[in-house]
Amino acid sequence: MTATVPGVASPTDSVTARSTASAGANSAAALLTDLQRLGPLARKQLCRTTGLSFTTVTRMCASLIEIGVLAELEPRPSERTGPGRAGRPEIPLDFAAGGRLLVGVHIRPWSTTCTVFDLTAAELSHAEYVHPAGASPGELLAAGVAMTADVLSTVDISRTLGIGVSIGGLVDHDRRVSVESPMLGWREVDLGAAFDPLGLAVHVDSSVRCLALDQLWRRGSQVGDTSLTLFVSEIVGAAIIVDRRLRRGPGASAGNILHFPVHDGPGTVCSCGRRNCLSAVVSNPALYDQALAVGAAPPDTQWHTPVYKYQDNPVMAALRRRRAGWLGEAAGTLIELLNPDTTVIAGHLGTQDDIDHMFAVARSRCSTTLGARPTSVLHREAGADVWDRASVSLVLDDYLRHPARYEPALA
Repeated sequence: MTATVPGVASPTDSVTARSTASAGANSAAALLTDLQRLGPLARKQLCRTTGLSFTTVTRMCASLIEIGVLAELEPRPSERTGPGRAGRPEIPLDFAAGGRLLVGVHIRPWSTTCTVFDLTAAELSHAEYVHPAGASPGELLAAGVAMTADVLSTVDISRTLGIGVSIGGLVDHDRRVSVESPMLGWREVDLGAAFDPLGLAVHVDSSVRCLALDQLWRRGSQVGDTSLTLFVSEIVGAAIIVDRRLRRGPGASAGNILHFPVHDGPGTVCSCGRRNCLSAVVSNPALYDQALAVGAAPPDTQWHTPVYKYQDNPVMAALRRRRAGWLGEAAGTLIELLNPDTTVIAGHLGTQDDIDHMFAVARSRCSTTLGARPTSVLHREAGADVWDRASVSLVLDDYLRHPARYEPALA
């Protein structure tokens, strides 16, 4: 028999309190997750999607409305009372406009951008810092942090959940370090420590992983619960989501396909010393070098020019089609290995004919393994306006899974 001391909680009381708090946090996570994926939703709809009782949903929604996370919307016409409809209409719930804010920072070779969004995905503030030539990583980071501080001064920081920072290349999410960013020439740059003085939670990851999370959480997304995302631009990267969770693995290695071998490549020497590595063959700078070598592009153009211009140049068209074939082969091999519900190949890849050829090669490559099962392969352009929004998905993902970390009222 356990003795109790007046005024002191017993071990059983402590365990019960922790269990209750954990159950409440899990209920909030389930409710917020389904609102993000499927909302707006009424309380009875949330009961059906989450499996929670009506009492739990009602209590949790009341708490989230009280602290400003959720808001009640006007009933939709189909939900109003009228002829043949008795009782009160169901009131949809959604995230409150401006209730909670997220900050996205994206570092690219030529500039750093920062945008503030709320949980409705509305953009509230934006800024861009153009990188001066010859600046060191420390100088660029200091300027980017100062710009972010200026942006934060325009919003209510007390309602801001955190900052998501993305950069191309290999990133160690746990250490919040850019391990290697080839186009910037950075190695082992501590991005987390640079942004910590702003006083908010800072999450750091690679651009392609952020893009995968953005696709996972964006309303109306066609991406399934298990997905593969390939991104082709300055470099090549991949991100893997399994059962709605981003697979990072130890260190920075998950999704590293920079040195994926390309069969029958042109013999290009990679920075690693080997030939025909994927990034050295199919990235946009690689395509530019191939165009220069055969005189299909003037030497004074930028590396991304061949993707956008010279669409009618037959030599350039042949180079793009060859690249599309290599990309399709790589994508097909990865689809065979991972068997995702959805594969998204993102980036500026040329004309629609180039993209269709890439799809055809990818599907042909994995047809034997996957048989007649339909394989969803999509293309996403991923323009400049995507990346800050993708960066905030780092914060959103953590918030939806662990809302009690951010909302003391739920703890």
